[in-house]
Amino acid sequence: LRQLWHLALADIVLASGVVVWVGQALASGVYAEAPHDTSLVLFHSGLFVSLLVEVKIALTSCATLCSLKQVHQVLERSCPWCWILGLLLGGVSGTAPHFIGTKAAWLAGNLL
Repeated sequence: LRQLWHLALADIVLASGVVVWVGQALASGVYAEAPHDTSLVLFHSGLFVSLLVEVKIALTSCATLCSLKQVHQVLERSCPWCWILGLLLGGVSGTAPHFIGTKAAWLAGNLL
């Protein structure tokens, strides 16, 4: 049951990224084709955490069905690692497109 709360919270973070994106588009008065870094980081963080928690739930279920008690105990205590890794991956993937785009534009401007 605790794992489902983590999954629900991760989905709330994911949805908040979409809400921030729509809010930013409405505030600017035009439809923003490319979301801003804040909404991308929230969206990607929620997506990665949700994905990792779902995989953890599946592995925990398999460990329970196969009577692997030690594996089950380790997986039960690994929820914080899903959040740490998911937030880290979300932060990197949410800011990487902007970083790569600006560096590519700088290179193109200086090479041409």
